[in-house]
Amino acid sequence: GPIKAVLMHSVDAAFAAPVSGTLSLSIDGAPIEIVLATLIAQESFVAAAGSPLRSLADLKGKRIGMSSIGSVSYAVVTTVLAHNYNLRPSDYIAVSGSEDSLLAGLRHGTVDAAFLRAVTLITTPGGPEMKTLGTGVTEWRKMTQSSGAPIFGVAAVHRAFAHEHPEAVVKFVRAMIEATRFGSRDPAATAATLRQALHLDAEKAAAYTRLWRDIYVASLAPDDILTMKEMAAIFHSSGAIQGKVPDSLYATAPYQEAIAQR
Repeated sequence: GPIKAVLMHSVDAAFAAPVSGTLSLSIDGAPIEIVLATLIAQESFVAAAGSPLRSLADLKGKRIGMSSIGSVSYAVVTTVLAHNYNLRPSDYIAVSGSEDSLLAGLRHGTVDAAFLRAVTLITTPGGPEMKTLGTGVTEWRKMTQSSGAPIFGVAAVHRAFAHEHPEAVVKFVRAMIEATRFGSRDPAATAATLRQALHLDAEKAAAYTRLWRDIYVASLAPDDILTMKEMAAIFHSSGAIQGKVPDSLYATAPYQEAIAQR
């Protein structure tokens, strides 16, 4: 959605576009540029507390709740299970749905395990008691033999807009860096802003601020680009994306200039 809006010139910049869709569209020749990594994938594999499942190795033949095909979460789940546990998509049943519907599935036994966001797991009143089978970050690091974490969302702009308004892109990047740092620096003010702007209740707003440092980033350093290239290679090997991602997708100049101006 965010990237399609950029391509249609409905918006000038997308703050949290899913990285898998962005990679796929760039392969198809879409004139877009990533200017920041903005979100880290912080989901966990969970099962109901009374489930006989003990680890991800037990998921063969099971019903696993996750986001739909094409999403970052789906790509992470399928690649992690394939590389770390030799479980191909044909070895289990993928059940797509919203976080709420997957929680209900765990409660009623219509799914055996689910891949859910950290903020969902700590803000669900009356939710099922759950046990963690593994985290996306831990499994990713196991798979890649690195200290990196999968990037969930990116900030992207249309290549024409970046060419015509380079100063605006730099200002946008600077603003995102400052906003991200503010969220870590002043959690009380951030929670108040979330309650007002997004109409979140106090518990959920506080949960976002507690997880802020784990979820939100604003960077396009060499390590970030390396991680995204690694993700593209892994997603390609598993069939989640098709083709080679062009290096022109990663536009580092706005980030470098924004850092230099601070």
